[in-house]
Amino acid sequence: MTIIVLCANVDAMVVSDVTIDDTLEQDAVRETITVDLENNTLPAIKFSLPEGARDVVVNGRRVDPVNGSVDIALSCIRCSFSIVYVLPGVVVVEGPDLRSFSRTLNLPASPENMDYLLRLPEGSTVSAIGSEPSIVPSPTELRTDGQRIIVRWTRSHPALPERYFVRYSDDAAAHEEGSFLSELLEWPVWVLIGVALAIGIAAGMGAQRHLHERFREDESLPFVPYKLLSPDERIVVKLLEAQDVIDQKEVGKRLSWSKSKVSAIMTGLEHKEVVSREKVGRNYKVKLEKAIKE
Repeated sequence: MTIIVLCANVDAMVVSDVTIDDTLEQDAVRETITVDLENNTLPAIKFSLPEGARDVVVNGRRVDPVNGSVDIALSCIRCSFSIVYVLPGVVVVEGPDLRSFSRTLNLPASPENMDYLLRLPEGSTVSAIGSEPSIVPSPTELRTDGQRIIVRWTRSHPALPERYFVRYSDDAAAHEEGSFLSELLEWPVWVLIGVALAIGIAAGMGAQRHLHERFREDESLPFVPYKLLSPDERIVVKLLEAQDVIDQKEVGKRLSWSKSKVSAIMTGLEHKEVVSREKVGRNYKVKLEKAIKE
């Protein structure tokens, strides 16, 4: 579904900064827009809301839209205002556990700077279909707060309108992983230590043997500079060097990472073309495509 945000009567001012913060919840999005204005000469502006918007709050005060818009009072040359609303029915169901969110941003006066954040539902993971990208356009930043994946785009003098799209999965696999970790934490400490040592030794020996065979068989393998990867990405790559293909859920289990964190890291590595992923059922097979060079 397309969402178009329109601010009317802003020709006489400069829109310096716009921040849009979207939080997805099931089939609705809670949107917070903050706008900074300069050289303002107008006493008020009319803000046109997307069709179906409800629970509208302007500068911390609940308001009732009139004909799909709200009047926002301005009383200074340099002003800022915020507006919050909920828009239902914006998530497209593409499959039993596959969802997508699409919107088109448009402002009559292009801001000097725009920051757009999209927070996926808790437990969701970014999901691709075949060669189709899961995020359009490529994000400026992809991270997690431990519960949600956060996609961020930053633009300077953005060329609007521009379409934004994210496809994600929303299934019960996260609960399965949580149950596994809960059971794991109930084991005696000495068992955990033994398992960790065994995995560490096996991974180290496997990595050494795998790297030796890889460089001997294919010296033309492309490299990615070590410094271009984050610390967490380096950990995942080291794990993949020990075995060429691995289940994405297995990565989370071995490293005791949440499903959302693993998904965010894998998506980042995929955008850097370090790994490739193939969806198998509700899981992904992850393959290392490029080696890392110090």
